Order: sequence, then structure tokens, then C-alpha cells
Amino acid sequence: MIAFFDEISMGFQQLIRVSLGGSQVYNGYRHYYIQRFNDTDNQVPGGFLVHGSARVGSDLVVLGSWYGLNMKVLCYAPSTGTATPRA
Repeated sequence: MIAFFDEISMGFQQLIRVSLGGSQVYNGYRHYYIQRFNDTDNQVPGGFLVHGSARVGSDLVVLGSWYGLNMKVLCYAPSTGTATPRA
């Protein structure tokens, strides 16, 4: 997973918009995101609602939701099997 984040240039403290169970939003207005933290700054920012997390190596990867933000979107194209960050 870390190699994947590195390949799509997902650094620490960056958010990438994702979907969960086919839905892009939680509770009608909060968009799902994943965020990567390193061991020195594992503080989840205020307003970021955590839905799940996992320790991947020395990184903490969090699935959460925000509202009112303009962020990148992570897309998956099943026909090609590639993931592409979009602005």
C-alpha cells in the first residue's frame, strides 16, 4: 500500500477522495477521504470524522470524511486496472 501511495504522489497530510461501499458521501454531505500520517504526526485534524484506520508499516492510514473541501479524487478504471489521481 505504501508503494501505491508513493506512486500516486500521496504524501503525508494529503487527502484523497474515495468512495465506501459505492457511496462518495457519509450522512448526505461529508465526502469520504483517505489520509496518510507518519509516526511523528499521527494527529487527526479537527473536523475529520474517522471511519476506520490501519497501521501500514510506520504509517497510519485513515478513512474519514470532511465536508466543504475541494480535494483530489482517486479513480479506479476496472477495464485497465489502474488508479489515477484527479484534481
